[in-house]
Amino acid sequence: MTPEISLLVDLRAVAKGQKAPRFSATPKQCQAVARRVDVLEVGDFKASFAVYKKPGGVYLVEGHIIANLVQACVRTLKPVPGLIDEKFQVSFMREPAFAERDLEEDQGEIEDIEIFGDEPVNLGELAIQYLSLAINPFPAGEIAPGDPGGRVAFHSEESFREKSSPFAALKKIRKNKEEG
Repeated sequence: MTPEISLLVDLRAVAKGQKAPRFSATPKQCQAVARRVDVLEVGDFKASFAVYKKPGGVYLVEGHIIANLVQACVRTLKPVPGLIDEKFQVSFMREPAFAERDLEEDQGEIEDIEIFGDEPVNLGELAIQYLSLAINPFPAGEIAPGDPGGRVAFHSEESFREKSSPFAALKKIRKNKEEG
């Protein structure tokens, strides 16, 4: 599979002072990313990164993504524009250092660590993954026809059960009596 955006980076070289990696996606790349993350449109997708070497053979990658996108409204299916502006951090560790790592030393700290070898790391792929995590799973734009005032709401199954239970109805009646 060909990556939608390829920004191959040697983390060690960047940590030593090589120019900080960044990209601004082309329109063709934006179309490919939109298909992958299942939105109507991705525009002006940009990312910048900083890489720092930390003790223990860990390379910290700090990223910042900005993208304009258009999703389909979950109520009407009409286009809903949105902006993603997210910062993230990912730690990378070379395989031999990871194997030697003493998990007892971590004292319960859980850190998400990606393992990398001698090949460059694709920061373009990393940016797309974080873009997909930042996308609103239930975008809502206009009020749906037949729903004056936008009373139709999306709830989890658990909250639906709570609101529709007989105890919830009794609680509402009691509250109304106390207020009235």
